[in-house]
Amino acid sequence: MVATATIASSAGAVEPNVSGVGSFTFTPVDSFNLSLTSNVTSDGLSDVNTSMPFNVPVYREVVIVYFKEMPVSVGEFASSYGVSPVFVKGDIRMAAFESDPVMVGGVVSEKTALAIERISKDPRVESVKRDTYMFVDPRQEIDMTPRLIYPEDLEKKGVEVIPDRVCVGFWRLPPSLDEFGEKYGGKPIDLTETNLRLQWVSYETKDVKGFIDRASKDPYVQYIEVHGKGQWATIPNDEYWNSSSQNYTYTWGQRRVYAPEAWTYQTGSESIIVGLIDSGVQLDHPDLTGRFTNDGYDCLNNDSDPSDDYGHGTAMAGVIGSSWNNGIGYAGMSKSKILPIKNGDIYGPDPDATSRGIDYAVNHGAKIISMSFGFSSDYINVRTSIANAYSAGCILVAAAGNYASNNTLYPAGYDNVIGVSATDRSDQLASFSNFGPTVDLSAPGVDIGTTSMGSMYAAIDGTSPAAAMVSGVAALVWSQNPTTLRDRILTYLYNSADDRGASGRDDQFGYGIVNAYGAVMYGQMRAVGTGNLPGSGYAAQTSLYVPADSYVDTIMVGNENSNLDILLKWNSPPTLSSYDAASGSNYSLERALTRGSGTLYILVYAFSGGGNFKLCSISGAPTDGSFVADTLQQGYGYYSGGQGWGKGYAFNSGPDGCNFDLAVKWNQIASPYVYDAKSETPAAQEIVGPVYGTGTFYSTVYSQSGIGEFAMLRFVY
Repeated sequence: MVATATIASSAGAVEPNVSGVGSFTFTPVDSFNLSLTSNVTSDGLSDVNTSMPFNVPVYREVVIVYFKEMPVSVGEFASSYGVSPVFVKGDIRMAAFESDPVMVGGVVSEKTALAIERISKDPRVESVKRDTYMFVDPRQEIDMTPRLIYPEDLEKKGVEVIPDRVCVGFWRLPPSLDEFGEKYGGKPIDLTETNLRLQWVSYETKDVKGFIDRASKDPYVQYIEVHGKGQWATIPNDEYWNSSSQNYTYTWGQRRVYAPEAWTYQTGSESIIVGLIDSGVQLDHPDLTGRFTNDGYDCLNNDSDPSDDYGHGTAMAGVIGSSWNNGIGYAGMSKSKILPIKNGDIYGPDPDATSRGIDYAVNHGAKIISMSFGFSSDYINVRTSIANAYSAGCILVAAAGNYASNNTLYPAGYDNVIGVSATDRSDQLASFSNFGPTVDLSAPGVDIGTTSMGSMYAAIDGTSPAAAMVSGVAALVWSQNPTTLRDRILTYLYNSADDRGASGRDDQFGYGIVNAYGAVMYGQMRAVGTGNLPGSGYAAQTSLYVPADSYVDTIMVGNENSNLDILLKWNSPPTLSSYDAASGSNYSLERALTRGSGTLYILVYAFSGGGNFKLCSISGAPTDGSFVADTLQQGYGYYSGGQGWGKGYAFNSGPDGCNFDLAVKWNQIASPYVYDAKSETPAAQEIVGPVYGTGTFYSTVYSQSGIGEFAMLRFVY
């Protein structure tokens, strides 16, 4: 969208504060007599795939209505409230309706809130609620026939069945859970707030098959499952020690994912909580002192003591966040707080305790949920809790498994969970690691030093520590971007990962090996500066040190009466015939994107003309943008807008001698009086940002004085 409007002049605005951003120092370069070659890259938006990763589900907003009496026409009922039917089950007086086609994790849309308010006043309605797990995934087929898992179904997979217990999931809770059990030969056990909210209940019965056969005919029943224990995804390698002398050897994984480089900018915020669902933790381990929240829970025994009686959870806690600067052990990935939740013991994780644990994490403020275990079967009560957490805006991370196969384990197998494979010291898939379409990221998983039971330390192998490492990196990234929504954090993690194996996403490494530095710095302005070229053939050079592999997006705004270009090269100065990336438009608003590490040399070259320019470099690659070029009259402005969410920037080039200013705003057209940020130097070349937001990002350029051509670029990272 491009438009023009008359904008009155204003005064008194200042450049936005860009604290923590370095300054470019430009040095003159001998004049060139060569022309840019024809293979110069374009400054378009298609350099990398920055769209939402394809395997991350987009949920919809759904409301569930329980009726006192069913409407004569469910379609007419839906139409009257501006919703559309998704599911109807008249025999239990229930229906579900789509209220908004897109759900933003952790946010209730205005459409849904209004629908709930209006429907609740209908005299035919008993109650109405927002759905967070049952019908929210539009790709999921809705089957009226109850899904049943009998003991023999698990035994065929080699899974040891938990005896005398079945899990019953309901479309809606029956009037009495006790009477339901008595009717079919069972007794409800372990009733908690989670069970009731997610509408599943475990029943104790001596006749498992008979209970399933009888209860499956009840109209309230959605599924009945028997369960088996899962597996912890760790392989002890018998390396134990009680001193810090071996720490450097066993912190190679942190160095490989560029954690030390990331820690220069972000060490983790205690307000970003990682829910660790595992075998518990050694609460008094000296290297975990002060690292836990005070509200940990044992969902296996339903008490408030999440103490570890196996050791797996203690090890994962150390990878995520063992204490810093205490003279012992080593530092975990993030200083973010850990919420310890026990879901199993030496025999493995329990599905019911896992479902309760995920729900507990959501309700106690966890932004990231770390799960270093796997089940051979897709248990619906676990899947339900996963969907509920995803609807709440959480990031869920799980180990892919240690069977050196493409067998799917859950929860890593769910689309809304980051499945993590393990790599070795040679950046190869670890010999034990699972692989397949459920892998989204990879991380080091061999010889990973961490805390162990008995106030000791251990080196462990497995996709378990790999998943814990990804969880810790996610905590760093969210700490760096505390107001950012979950989907943008996922984009930063995926787009910054070090691509290995086949180009793009593959079944061994997913999007690549997680890159803490690249993800933390994504969308951050690294440096900005100004310069001047006297005329055609002149050049100026500067450089930027990039400590770890990452994208660097370099944008220059210059004198629009000239043709200025930029050329980039890693670790040696570029020339007009030797460079790693270059711009080549006919404007003096130029962009070049490259990826690497070390010293990035940047050359600004006057292909024709000369004049003033501004230059900035930003870590990462944009996910949304637009380009506008036209002639600007004094007192007039142009604006551009587009959908997105993240860190918004705008750039404008114009002729020397003019005073063009730039303003940006989320969800409203920017003007000299209405803006989130604006730049007002006495020049025509302007850079504004970053400004975080979600929705429609608008940029407006307007002429305070002068007439001339301009080019305006709007990006969201």
